[in-house]
Amino acid sequence: MCSPTLVIAGISAATGIASAGVGYVGARRQAKQQAAYQAQATAAALQKKAYQRTTAQIEAAQQKEAVAEEKGLVRKKTEADLSTARVAAGESGVSGVSVQHLMDDLRRQQAARLSGLTKQEERLELRRGLGLRQIELASQQELIGINQPIQKPDGLGYALKGLQSGLNAFGMYQGMQAASRPPAIDTGAGISVYMPETDQYTNPFMVNFDNQT
Repeated sequence: MCSPTLVIAGISAATGIASAGVGYVGARRQAKQQAAYQAQATAAALQKKAYQRTTAQIEAAQQKEAVAEEKGLVRKKTEADLSTARVAAGESGVSGVSVQHLMDDLRRQQAARLSGLTKQEERLELRRGLGLRQIELASQQELIGINQPIQKPDGLGYALKGLQSGLNAFGMYQGMQAASRPPAIDTGAGISVYMPETDQYTNPFMVNFDNQT
């Protein structure tokens, strides 16, 4: 028959392990929930990056098209001005150097305007590249923030922790029992000695008998 002390020790150990088991299950569930959240958040972040890239590219294409149209208008206007100048010179009977100077001036104005629009195109292209790079860096930072390492619960570690907790509880119980029980009691018929290993007192008659023999 097991002594009460051994029974209590077993109960303490089992309780500690059971409590650790509950903690392990909870930690495992939390790790799974965190992994599911990370997967959803990662998908959302990638979708947002794709949307931002598409928006930036559409905007850049529209700006590039607008500059190209502006270049076309400059060329058409220059050709119209040159044609008007030729007609006016012919009707007025003007020719020679003065007309050539007028033509050259119109072409210089066209070249200056086209050069400015080309530089504008280059600035827009540079800004587009920088914008896409910024989108990529921001997305990487967001993904790093989302996908932090998940601490997976250690089943063996939880079991050992539970066992240690049970042993600590049993040790506290023993200490309280020892403090609450005197080491020996005078029953009047003899001295009864406390035995921690069985959590019982000796039979005073047996003690007296042993002393007499």
